[in-house]
Amino acid sequence: MLYSLFSLILVAYLPGALIFRSPTFERERRERLATEERVFWAIIISIAVSSTIALALAWFEFYRFERLLLINGFLSGVIVALYRQRLRFEGSARLPNGTALAPIALICLGIWLYFPPAEYLMGGKDPGVYMNEGLQIAQSGSLVITDSLLASLPPESRDLFISEQPESGTQAAHTGLRFMGYFVTDPDSGTVVGQFPHLYPIWIAIGYGLDSIDGARAVVGVWAILGVLALYFLGARLVGTIPALIGALLLSIHVIQIWYSRYPNSELVLQTMLLTGLLAFARAYVDELEFFGPVAATLLGLSMFVRFPAVLCLLAVVGAMLISTADNRRPRASFLAPFVMWQMLAGLYFLTILKPYVALPIEFVKNLTPSHIGLLVLGLLVTIFLCVSIQYKSVKIRVHSWFPTILGLAVCCGAIYTYFFRTPGGLLAPHDAFALRTYALYYLNPYGLVAALLGLVIVMRRSFWQAPALLLTTIIVAFFYFYKIRIVPEHFWMARRFLPIILPMSLLFIGVVAFSGTHRAFPRERQARLRYLARFAIGLTFVALLGRQYVTASSRIMNHVEYEGLIPRLEQIAENFTAEDLVIVESRAASD
Repeated sequence: MLYSLFSLILVAYLPGALIFRSPTFERERRERLATEERVFWAIIISIAVSSTIALALAWFEFYRFERLLLINGFLSGVIVALYRQRLRFEGSARLPNGTALAPIALICLGIWLYFPPAEYLMGGKDPGVYMNEGLQIAQSGSLVITDSLLASLPPESRDLFISEQPESGTQAAHTGLRFMGYFVTDPDSGTVVGQFPHLYPIWIAIGYGLDSIDGARAVVGVWAILGVLALYFLGARLVGTIPALIGALLLSIHVIQIWYSRYPNSELVLQTMLLTGLLAFARAYVDELEFFGPVAATLLGLSMFVRFPAVLCLLAVVGAMLISTADNRRPRASFLAPFVMWQMLAGLYFLTILKPYVALPIEFVKNLTPSHIGLLVLGLLVTIFLCVSIQYKSVKIRVHSWFPTILGLAVCCGAIYTYFFRTPGGLLAPHDAFALRTYALYYLNPYGLVAALLGLVIVMRRSFWQAPALLLTTIIVAFFYFYKIRIVPEHFWMARRFLPIILPMSLLFIGVVAFSGTHRAFPRERQARLRYLARFAIGLTFVALLGRQYVTASSRIMNHVEYEGLIPRLEQIAENFTAEDLVIVESRAASD
């Protein structure tokens, strides 16, 4: 127990706390952040450090949990030796106040709602692949598997162990499937790699090191809590504590957040990485806290090792840097240099370790129609035109004044068209045409969608230049998925599309609408007080009614544990054979 607690502190708190306290990059300015946010950054930075070290070790086939602890301990010792007494905050550090209760309440709520996790340990399908990738890293120490049995097979016998026909568009990336979700990249040497990027599996391996199978299963629930906290801190900076708390509470109790907090998936990891990365970017780029430049670059860079769709966020960040010249802001070297380095590492990773994973996105780009290419070229030309014309003072003033409002109204017009008038036909499938309708009816509520759009417009008008990357990311990701969701609504994995950005930001915008104006000080005049209280009561009533619907939907899964009892049954089966036995399992295509 003590060993696990010490290991947890060394993996998820100590390095980040020491780095945050280091007397560099104008520490006195970040000391003024709220106490709870300072603690949150200590955890997030530690997670980023541990993720980077563990990924590097596994990349070079050298990962062991004990080695991760050793390196983290060595790094912490070096920081202590370098700065010693200077690691102590001085008088400018803020003391805890009542706002510290909000994240504590969110953590307690998450612990109650998000555990126990599913017992999804069998292979096949996405959850099983993630779990087995992580457990394989914990046991072998490598991102890839060297299958000695596969390497020993003569070429004429390989068809017995490898699927004959790779998926369309991936023939050049692998030679078939060893098992569902595991690609054979080199049959001669027996090299096999899991289907998905490895950051979430890395944390499954770390969880396994902390508490065996139970620790590996619990990892996704911890990431869900971190995602809720990230939304709260991001919202508190952008729109105020009350709307941020409301958005975080609605996210906490939402049925898909609860379901996937117990079910192996990487979307909740991406949720945390993107929200914290965008918050760090705003701290660095808008608040001019240089310390957060490398932090933002690292978090956004690591997001590429979670899921490839993170590239949409990276495009939005680049767009935010370009458009922010209208706000007299210039790209910062403290962010750009590590950002470029991380993208180069991600490119190398996808082209070497995980080539089968990017084969389909590459095929998607190759199959773009002339109309798609035309729209991309048009967008590029408009971007270039804005970047050039924005250098003129008169244009800069107009862009600064009107761009957020025009963009917000354009999003609303697009939503109205998509919800009421978009119909399937030709190459447009019904589930793609009705994607926004499905999101509103199944996940948000139509009134919630209206409130979210109003909240978006309010935030765009008031605060766009305080978080341009966040708002552009929300719009770009929403456009990408609502243009073509690429999955039928009957499949519950559709919900995974909304978890990283769309659902959290929708709920934050609902909080903004419900409590618009409450960020101001309580008025002294009687009439103003009555208006303030009436607005607060109306907002609270709306949120309560919406929250009641979310709680009703979530209550049906509260006592459910997916595949409960599977672990002891698997252990019982495993006792019947050894590593020397040949186990024959029915093929997934046996019924074809």
